[in-house]
Amino acid sequence: MRIILLFWNLQWLVLLSIFGKFNGQYGEESWPLSNSSTIRLLGLFQDEVNGYQSIETASHCRAMFKAAVILSQQYDIKIDGQYIDWQVGETQGQAIHAIRSACDALSAYNIIGIVGPVLSREIPIIAEFGNQVKVPVISHAATDPNLSDRATYPVFYRTVPSDNNAATAIVKLFLRFNWTSCIIIHQNDAYGFGGLKAITEAFAPNGFIVTNTLVFDISKESMRDNLKNILTSSSSRIVILWVEANYVSSIVTTALYFDVLGPHFTWILSTSVPLHFNDISVKKLIGILTVEPTSGNVFQAPINTTLLQEAYNIWQQYEPETFPNSNDVDYFALFAFDATWTLIQSLKEFCSRNIDHSSLCISFLNTSSCFDRLFLDNYLYFNIIDNMTFLGVSGPVQFSSDVTDRINGCYYIAKNYQHHSNGPDFVPVLRYSVENDWEEYSETRAIIWPGNSLTPPTGRAQLLGVKLRIGVIESHPFTIVTSVINEFGQNITKFTGYIPDLIDHLQKKMGFIPNIELISNQTYASLGKLIENGIYDIIVGDVTVTAVRREKVGFSQAIFENSLRIIMRETPNTRFDPLAFLKPFTLSLWLLILGTTIMTGILICLLERQKDEKRRKQSVMNVCAMAVWYSFGNLIGFGADFNVRTASGRLLTAGLYLLCLVLVASYTANLTSDLTIAKSKNVISGIDDIKNGKIPFNRIGIVIGTASEEFYLREISSGNRNFYPLKSRKEMYDSLVNNLIDVIFNDAGVAEYLTNNIYCNATLIGEDFDKGVFGIITPKQWLYGQDLDVHILSLKESGVLDDLRRTWFQVKKCPDSSVTSTAIGIESLLGLFVFHVPQTAERARILLQQLTKFKLFPVTEATLQMVCHDAQCGFYTSSIRMKKPHITDLKLHYGDDFPDTHAELLEVLQEKDSTGITFLHGSPGTGKTFYLRYLINEIKDKSLIYVPPDLVNDMTKPGFLPFLMRYPNSILIVEDAENIIRDRTQDTFAPNQAVANLLNLSDGLLGDAMHQQIICTFNCDVRSIDAALLRDGRLVIEHKFDKLSVENARRLCIELAIAGNGDDIHESISLAEIYARKTAAVDVLSDNLENGQATSKNKRQSKKTKKKATDSFFGFYS
Repeated sequence: MRIILLFWNLQWLVLLSIFGKFNGQYGEESWPLSNSSTIRLLGLFQDEVNGYQSIETASHCRAMFKAAVILSQQYDIKIDGQYIDWQVGETQGQAIHAIRSACDALSAYNIIGIVGPVLSREIPIIAEFGNQVKVPVISHAATDPNLSDRATYPVFYRTVPSDNNAATAIVKLFLRFNWTSCIIIHQNDAYGFGGLKAITEAFAPNGFIVTNTLVFDISKESMRDNLKNILTSSSSRIVILWVEANYVSSIVTTALYFDVLGPHFTWILSTSVPLHFNDISVKKLIGILTVEPTSGNVFQAPINTTLLQEAYNIWQQYEPETFPNSNDVDYFALFAFDATWTLIQSLKEFCSRNIDHSSLCISFLNTSSCFDRLFLDNYLYFNIIDNMTFLGVSGPVQFSSDVTDRINGCYYIAKNYQHHSNGPDFVPVLRYSVENDWEEYSETRAIIWPGNSLTPPTGRAQLLGVKLRIGVIESHPFTIVTSVINEFGQNITKFTGYIPDLIDHLQKKMGFIPNIELISNQTYASLGKLIENGIYDIIVGDVTVTAVRREKVGFSQAIFENSLRIIMRETPNTRFDPLAFLKPFTLSLWLLILGTTIMTGILICLLERQKDEKRRKQSVMNVCAMAVWYSFGNLIGFGADFNVRTASGRLLTAGLYLLCLVLVASYTANLTSDLTIAKSKNVISGIDDIKNGKIPFNRIGIVIGTASEEFYLREISSGNRNFYPLKSRKEMYDSLVNNLIDVIFNDAGVAEYLTNNIYCNATLIGEDFDKGVFGIITPKQWLYGQDLDVHILSLKESGVLDDLRRTWFQVKKCPDSSVTSTAIGIESLLGLFVFHVPQTAERARILLQQLTKFKLFPVTEATLQMVCHDAQCGFYTSSIRMKKPHITDLKLHYGDDFPDTHAELLEVLQEKDSTGITFLHGSPGTGKTFYLRYLINEIKDKSLIYVPPDLVNDMTKPGFLPFLMRYPNSILIVEDAENIIRDRTQDTFAPNQAVANLLNLSDGLLGDAMHQQIICTFNCDVRSIDAALLRDGRLVIEHKFDKLSVENARRLCIELAIAGNGDDIHESISLAEIYARKTAAVDVLSDNLENGQATSKNKRQSKKTKKKATDSFFGFYS
């Protein structure tokens, strides 16, 4: 196919080249040229046979250049008594040929201006040459935006718009059709790179992106990059081809061969050229667009029609064989005429101003070298050009001293390759100006897009006709899997639910071909691997989008708004509060009511006793007691057998009646409310209660590999897997119902569905949390990702996703759990009954007596990352919490000088990016571990890595150092480190590699990278430690823990309130021995609380069997 296309194009190129050569030779001989005039304009054009423009463009530009010069002769414009004549030079597309033609012309004639050259890569050297001889250079076709800099190119001008204007027009085209990205193919010269830069910079403010760039090598005339692979793997389907006209056919032929044209790709060319291909190929070319500069008559803008018609007449007179229809003249030819006419008008104005100053207005400094020639009085000449304004054949022409570009008259036209009356060709469909933006060229001419469509392409890769391997996960009601028998008696799997309905909607809108398969025996966390390994194209299910998963795979727009919910069993409320009946009123109100009752009773007593002789004979206490009883009775509304006879007493009674109405009504209402709320209370109210540990962590069920597990490890356990692991959602609910666990986390939608339809004895607790979304898993940077996202958003905006949610989630089969008994049980009013248990009286007395002796201290905890090792997983950490021991005075525990050592050690350990080793050693029981617990609670802002004694020898394994590299700038704590730090010259229990690892971590290359501090504790003599570890600079602090002196030991006994205050201590004693005395005292207390009295035998048994109780009381001190 490719060979046939190349042969077809070769035939056309040969014929066109021969025709162009004939025309060029014939035309060159037809145009009049006066050899008597030395004042000439030089036109630099491409060779029409081997040139770098289309034959039509080259011949048209050359003809209009000559026509402008001859027209000046017809207008009788003379310079120093001579007509201006023309001189043509050919560049062959190379700067060296351009400079040679210019030098030859300048050596033979007085060249007063240069029109051209055509190519942007030829301009810099010609513009520099023009600046050297002070001759203006005006290009009609060079569009590189870098040429706009007036400071760099002081004598350069151009009548063609810069590619900056073209890039702006392309941006407006993208906005018109809602395109956001493209692929750019450009040639490797100033024109190609300049166009790429202009388009990229114009895209940036609008958020458009260039997904890929491909380079066409003009020297080899081939693509540097793999055209097919890059285009087919790109997410964009808009291709901008920024190459010269003579390269277009070659690139289009290659694109045809690789099938990267229509209907899948939309190409935009920077120029239109004849595309001669067979009918099969033409179908794929339909829809190509071009964006190219044009003249003002396209917008009916003012142009100089008189000049234009006279130029056409001259052209037809001298070269009729190349003159087309006037509507088909190349636009670059009009720019060439305006460039020539600018020089002619400027020269005319220059000589009219300069006639009084010299006999000749044109004067050159003549030398033998063209590079040393100099046009005199050039400042006035260039000033005239900078301020020149006239109406040209392409529109208004005006320049500025600030930029080289034409500052008005910039227009563009978009042509569309489509079937026309004369066959397939480029026809105008849109036109652009700065003032009017893009608008239709003609109401009767529509754009035909690739695939012969009238609908504009989306510009992105689409799934239309693409086969997709889609994986789904069984999860009610997202995907419900059932087996059915089809009409042929075969057992097939049927998918129903939210996800199958969603796939069906997407398939109808996008046109892909789905192949749906059920994924089994996979966790949610492992689904990404199936995409990475190419087993499925996409996976659709209730998969939460998380940061960890996004690192490995891509996700679509949200298909379901999600959050997590807490689920528990529905259990009857068995909790009770003995004083619940008092809660309707506050304590202050109860005290006020009590005071009011007593005071009112006393007042009634005094008032009634004075007026009643019979009551005066009774004792005051007796009467007052009856009066208080009377007051209480009226306050609660039942009265009392105490007759009030005085007016004042009756007034007080009336007040009691009113107070009774208010109090009784308020109490009744509040009590009813409190009891109702108490009946509906759960063990926990939300996620905060779980974080606070109201439910044991091993009673919380989590399905491994889910977003629920990620949330638990991140927000609750700090990475500690202390939950009840589950493998499936069914196992999770079965474990909850069977009382293996108390709480589960589940996605809100699934939780609501299951508790409403399947697990009726489960209920949702609290508000939702950890809000997120479900998304479709796709490969990273998926080719069709944007197309999928757009259609998902379309379904969301049209309400389809809401309809699916109502269909599958707002159903309910379980009875309403809120319909429960409203009867009040005994537990609600238990406090109104009095129970007497004589056996507990003595125990309560002892407990009260002993509790007065305790001191309470706030408990603080630090988190250690304990190193663990597993044969399969290798090294990993598990979080443990370490309480801070209560040490009121470090001097009492470790000697008078120890606070200074502690301060120094704390400062070193908290220093950022520090390294070194700290040795804490001493005899067993001297308090090393006790102090270590205290120290780690003082350290802030650093991770603490703890190596337990049973894993110390594992530090020599190859995987230990790579594991430690996850924790830079941390503190490594190694307990009981004797076996790994002994002298390497002696026999040791562990390999010598352990010492080497410590040395490398402390101040080796690894230490410089990780900045880890190391704390080692041991019981052996420091003299047996490897000498390398004791070197100054590596060993930060070394401290030996000794037994306490007698004085300090007794002071510590007083501080700890130990019986006898340590008076029986007469020699040095260890810290452990002192605390053993404290523990013994607590054991005695425990025995007394248990039995009221305890024999010595009971006390001995208590020490053996109640270690757990002892530890709990020891918490008061630690």
